[in-house]
Amino acid sequence: MNFDKGAYYVSPDAASVVEWYAQEYLWRKSIYALKESFELGSIFSVLALIALLIFSTYVAVKASAPAYLLLLIHPQLIDLAFSQVRSATAMAAIYLALLLPWRLLKYGFVAVAAFIHSAVLVFVGAFAVGQLITRFNVARRHHILISAGYIGAVVVAATLLKSYLLGSIGDRRAMIEVNTSGFLLTIMVTAYAVPFMFFNQMFSRKFAAFMVLLASSLCFAMYLYNQNGIRFVALALPALAVAISGIPDVQWRRLTLTAAVASQIIFFGYWAKGIL
Repeated sequence: MNFDKGAYYVSPDAASVVEWYAQEYLWRKSIYALKESFELGSIFSVLALIALLIFSTYVAVKASAPAYLLLLIHPQLIDLAFSQVRSATAMAAIYLALLLPWRLLKYGFVAVAAFIHSAVLVFVGAFAVGQLITRFNVARRHHILISAGYIGAVVVAATLLKSYLLGSIGDRRAMIEVNTSGFLLTIMVTAYAVPFMFFNQMFSRKFAAFMVLLASSLCFAMYLYNQNGIRFVALALPALAVAISGIPDVQWRRLTLTAAVASQIIFFGYWAKGIL
């Protein structure tokens, strides 16, 4: 509706990278450019479809079995793809980057993702951390410190420093109030990270597990500060499927998959009743 009314203003003299990032001008200009040739409804439908295809391809390629695609049939991911198309498109660019073997193209998609939706900067930073650890062959004992340190820094930035950081770059969300998710829902999605915290420090060695722990930790911390971080967990659901498939112990892998599917079914039940 806002695009149809021309409500998303793009400053003609905006030259600052920070302004383009904070106001997400790349997304606005891209949609307006596409609107010249296509219907808005078709644009958003195609973007939702592309995002879902990339999510599915990522899981199909990275997971150990096709069965893990079932974890994508999740209310959070469905809602993300169809009602938060911008977030889904930005995150799809990151998952696509994780699939590509060409370094420059990989980095290009990750950089574009942050300019589509500034919230995915959390995962852009995680991607950078993972690349640095891999490229510089960081000693294994330092993996945990670096990964945990990044998660801690993101949590502090998104809670204690959120208003200051967003306000300093003119991001409109510095002043927007949001409704928090329910306590039980927050606990349920936070539990997604539990296996990767205690299973041989898996989050420090597997990037998908690192993403899940980051998203769940951020969601829980934001709940404590009366903010809504559920979207970050939704963005990490494809990574959850891949991370579960990578648990080395077969029995623990099956148990974790069963628990994830059970929570998904419960989620669907409440979602269908309109409670969530």
